[in-house]
Amino acid sequence: MPNVTANFSDEVYQHNESFYERLFLEFFTVVGLLSEAANVIFIITIAKNKKLREDVSNIIFLHVNIIQAIYLLATPLTFRISMTFFHVSQVHAIVLCLTYQVEFNMMFGITWFHILVICDWYLKLYHEDTYQKFCRIYKFFIIMLYVVMLMGCSITVHYCLNHRMLAVTYMFMLIGVHLLATTLVIVNVVHLFKKRRILGGRKSTNGLAITNIFFILWSGVLVLLFLEFIGLQIYAPVFVIFLCVLGFSSPVFNLIYLYYCDDYYRVFLRQVIKCERNRYSNEGLESPAVRYQNVNSVAVSET
Repeated sequence: MPNVTANFSDEVYQHNESFYERLFLEFFTVVGLLSEAANVIFIITIAKNKKLREDVSNIIFLHVNIIQAIYLLATPLTFRISMTFFHVSQVHAIVLCLTYQVEFNMMFGITWFHILVICDWYLKLYHEDTYQKFCRIYKFFIIMLYVVMLMGCSITVHYCLNHRMLAVTYMFMLIGVHLLATTLVIVNVVHLFKKRRILGGRKSTNGLAITNIFFILWSGVLVLLFLEFIGLQIYAPVFVIFLCVLGFSSPVFNLIYLYYCDDYYRVFLRQVIKCERNRYSNEGLESPAVRYQNVNSVAVSET
């Protein structure tokens, strides 16, 4: 992991093509390709199936995968530049500023989109009247997140190029991570006690599970980044490689989870993966009524 708190005038990126660095790049290449493929499969699956796009939760999840796909395109270049060049020329500095700031602004966006996923999940399950209002304005939040990411990229790239500092993006990302962690803890505790379950139907309620998977897999990397941010170095390369592989593999775990736990996704993912364009028809997947049950096994609503 590079020392992100230093500047370009220091010897930040040491030319050390060690066994562990090559091993990391090999693992990252394999996992990155698998995760990129999973993101593309999700994007195609949601974009080409109207039944999935009728659910606001799936629209938000579509944007999560779009941002993750962009993130996985920027990250390999950043790693290669940071690990390969001992003396960073002006050209390398510019490229590194661009890729590094784009990468972390994308992670900032992914974090906030997951917060939006949690809000969608919670309102859908526990506040149906408010959720109807949310469905009318959710596009505004999506647009605002893209605007904030673009503005963040322009500000942090400008700061990086003029001050030769890479760590400025951390401030934005850590705010998002802190809010996501706080939101997850609160929502998981509330759901533990109120636990409303779906008794029938196909209405998507995977938001909490997807976000929990994302946060759990990335938590180790986030701890490492925070330790480096405050100046502590972790000299355990195999452990670092393992944590990074877990974090970058989150789209693959999402694919496995939704394939086995969501009827709609299982049908449409199978259709996309096997290229069976005409095997399934949207009209044959009509949703029956959805009934919710609280923790005391009492039916509380039907939609």
